[in-house]
Amino acid sequence: MMNKFFTERDRLFIILVSLLVVFMWIASSMLFAKDGVLRYSSGNKEIVTLKPTKVTETNQKNSNKKQSKYYFDGRVIEKNGGCIQFYTLYQEIKVIEIDKKGKKNTVYEVKKSTSPFGRNSGVRHNFSEISKDAKEVVVELRYDFDIDSKPIRFKCGEESNLYFNIVINNISNQVLVTIEMLLGMYIIMSFWFVGYKRQRQKVILYYGTLLLYMGMWCSLEIDVINMLFDNYSAVYFMIYGILLTAPIPFILFIDSYYEVKSNRVSEGIKIVSAIQAMIMAILQLVGKIELREYLTLIQIELTVMNLYLVYVSYLTIKNNKDTIYRIEKIVETCGLLLGYVLAVLSYRMLHFENNIYVLIVVVVYSIGVWYNITKRELLKDEENKRIEIYRSQAEYDILTNVKNRNSFENFMYDLKEYSGYAVCVFDLNNLKVCNDTYGHKAGDRLIVACANCIKDVFDKLGDVYRIGGDEFCVIFKCGNKKEIEILLDDMQTLQNQYNKTTRTVKVEVAAGYAIFSPRYDDNLENTFSRADKMMYYNKRMKKADDN
Repeated sequence: MMNKFFTERDRLFIILVSLLVVFMWIASSMLFAKDGVLRYSSGNKEIVTLKPTKVTETNQKNSNKKQSKYYFDGRVIEKNGGCIQFYTLYQEIKVIEIDKKGKKNTVYEVKKSTSPFGRNSGVRHNFSEISKDAKEVVVELRYDFDIDSKPIRFKCGEESNLYFNIVINNISNQVLVTIEMLLGMYIIMSFWFVGYKRQRQKVILYYGTLLLYMGMWCSLEIDVINMLFDNYSAVYFMIYGILLTAPIPFILFIDSYYEVKSNRVSEGIKIVSAIQAMIMAILQLVGKIELREYLTLIQIELTVMNLYLVYVSYLTIKNNKDTIYRIEKIVETCGLLLGYVLAVLSYRMLHFENNIYVLIVVVVYSIGVWYNITKRELLKDEENKRIEIYRSQAEYDILTNVKNRNSFENFMYDLKEYSGYAVCVFDLNNLKVCNDTYGHKAGDRLIVACANCIKDVFDKLGDVYRIGGDEFCVIFKCGNKKEIEILLDDMQTLQNQYNKTTRTVKVEVAAGYAIFSPRYDDNLENTFSRADKMMYYNKRMKKADDN
């Protein structure tokens, strides 16, 4: 039953993936055990969750945007490491410490960027060292956009431990993103350095580009990357630039993967995406809009993109009767849609820790699709090899490996310009005597020896054809009889050398040639006829000499 649904290659792939899952499960149980890496994560006793003593929330003047203030006991902060850490999303920040005398001092501040890439405060992890004399600490937050944000989580500890805690908690995300980007780069490089020369389908290039797109977007959303980049505005612009242009590589991949012909819907989505991306990027750079405020419009475009995927998948499943193929496409489509839904929920609900699920879905989907593409390419390679064998059998003589009569007739039919062509015709003597005396295998060796002599002399000048059992022909560019005579002399030398090495029937070849002349020939067939007459004349002369 399994053989009916899965090939040997499919079963091997399933086994390898299963072993990888088991290995990852064992590795994770070792790394994230209580006495493993987990002890450095948020459960570390040196890092505590900091609860505010008071929270106030008001609207900013002349705006519906919120302004929040969080109050903390300075002694609690000093006791637990002296540094507070919190994550903000497009919020101006001011951390103020108040000493016992009531003196206020701003120790940490983030203002809106003035960069054309993004006039906002960015998405960031904030670290603020608090002095030992602070009695109270106030964190003021002003929202750049009118969005609903989830409550801010504050942590307290030594600054190095806080940094390390974020890195450890993001190891899995970073590994998945790295796999995604490396897979994308590998696919693109393999196409340009190997696939392009082997005329691979462009689906490979489109798929690698799409993976690189998704990997870049996911990497820019990871907390570790956010901490490394100081230019938050540039990261902000790159994130939305990727989202705006993502439909282009996505549609190119979908059309090529599902082998859909170019249509108005896919072309329309790509054109609208390109125009929208260009207009919104320009408006962002000149300060007319902020891309984050148009997230709904961007997500509508991405939703249309995914609806096109569903439509194409439906048509593909409908037109294919293979049950396993249908199941594969349904799973692929549902997997990609699940990743998209999780990504949208992460943005809408601002629960960015859900990105780990997005990454898992994307990586699993990517590996599965890459396996299917590879399997498809292997099948096409096998098919191309069979076609090449059939083509070779149709065009070449199996015994001598020179072109056959069919190729000769096709060449004569396709040729329209005859000027400058010469035709040489050859006939092997004594083949019947060889077959009757030594057998047909010896006769075959004699034919091969004759073909080799002709190829060694004429192969670089033109194609050699076997047009009969013991007849050969060469057509090449030459307008000088003397050059042809020299070539025939070279061929006679090769015959003599071969005859010295054999004790059976000697190679004797009668040759004739003619050069196309408008005076005598209407086409190359007339030239061939004149060469053929000359060959038979030489053949009779050789027999007369032998007698």
